[in-house]
Amino acid sequence: MKRPGVSLEYRAGYYAPRDFAHSKHEDREQQLMDALRGGAARRPTCTSTCGGVLRQSDTRFYVPVSVVVPGSDVPFSRAASEDRATLDVLGVVWTKRAGRSGASATRVKLRTRGRVGGSPRRFSYQTAFELPPGT
Repeated sequence: MKRPGVSLEYRAGYYAPRDFAHSKHEDREQQLMDALRGGAARRPTCTSTCGGVLRQSDTRFYVPVSVVVPGSDVPFSRAASEDRATLDVLGVVWTKRAGRSGASATRVKLRTRGRVGGSPRRFSYQTAFELPPGT
């Protein structure tokens, strides 16, 4: 700067907000929560099953959950001799009394040989929640 008393502070390079694929785990979970609240999340046709509620103590219950997604709903890309996909899965449990009681967020990488899109193949993801009593 040629003006007296004025200085310029800057960093080398360009710093934009990270996109979803390059975000940290916590940031991705927050983006998924925001999308879920706003109704913008892609919700593929899937079935969710609960294998039962198991009491761990008087104040905690173990709730296993399985989600089954048809292969035709998974956005696969072809790489070498296999189809690949990366899914970010967010499960949230809300209760009437406490609001958000549990959450599970993870990234699942799928690889398969042969064609998946349009086939009857399904993918299953299992997780579990430890929850307080309630509805």
